[in-house]
Amino acid sequence: MKILVVGSGAREHAIAWKCVQSELTTRVYCAPGNGGTGGLARNIPVQADDVAGLVRFAKKERIGLAILGNDASVAAGAGDALRDAGFPVFGPSRGPGRIESSKAFAKELMGRAAIPTAGYGVFTEAGPALDFARRHRGRVAVKADGLALGKGVVVCGSLEEAGGAIEAMLVKKTFGRAGSTVVVEERLDEQLLVAREARFDEHDVHGHLDTVRRRYSSSYSLPCTSHEKFWAMPFAVSARHAAGCGLSARPAVRSPATLRSPPDGSVPKPAVAELDSATVIESD
Repeated sequence: MKILVVGSGAREHAIAWKCVQSELTTRVYCAPGNGGTGGLARNIPVQADDVAGLVRFAKKERIGLAILGNDASVAAGAGDALRDAGFPVFGPSRGPGRIESSKAFAKELMGRAAIPTAGYGVFTEAGPALDFARRHRGRVAVKADGLALGKGVVVCGSLEEAGGAIEAMLVKKTFGRAGSTVVVEERLDEQLLVAREARFDEHDVHGHLDTVRRRYSSSYSLPCTSHEKFWAMPFAVSARHAAGCGLSARPAVRSPATLRSPPDGSVPKPAVAELDSATVIESD
């Protein structure tokens, strides 16, 4: 099978690295790729948001699977176009991909789904945006609605900072189209407990986190990464919420215990014994 990995970052490097290890893979292409992917796959001069170019290449090489690695390809509709052309695609279509490519859409979706989130306003003009910031004494987060390469959010502590961020995005057009609409939301000040790794034993991690969610209406994410000898599950909850649910944290352990997979090769039941590499971060 020929695989097309779309994107040029470290994420795409990791995806390509794993793809070349499969016995099903005959060749991996990266569009456009980077210096790292060039050492294990074939980089091609097609940008991630060049939808027509991606489809042409997929047809020419008879790609068996396309993997969308970055946000730009999803926002451009690469997944939709490749699927319409008959190619299997791992990655979201443009519609649901708006959760990532549009902060205004994501906030509206959270509101409709009753997902707790900070109070906010969506603005295309500086005046109303400044009024919102003024009502919150300048303690707001100003966010460019579109993709801005991780630089489109300014967390403000004063009205002067908020005004400067709003002017940069809506008046000076610092982020171009990505900043033509902004989300201004109230700033949340609280301690945050970040647990980078969770070790497993007989205690069920999902039970703990369901309790966190029910008691405090906190959202949480549980991406699970498998390794040969142990499983790590990074997540983050408020330190206050964690304490209320009986979770405790301690300094990082340098020699983590390992967990062997069951003899039948099945996935071990996710469970947590302790929170390793825990760090308390002050939002200020």
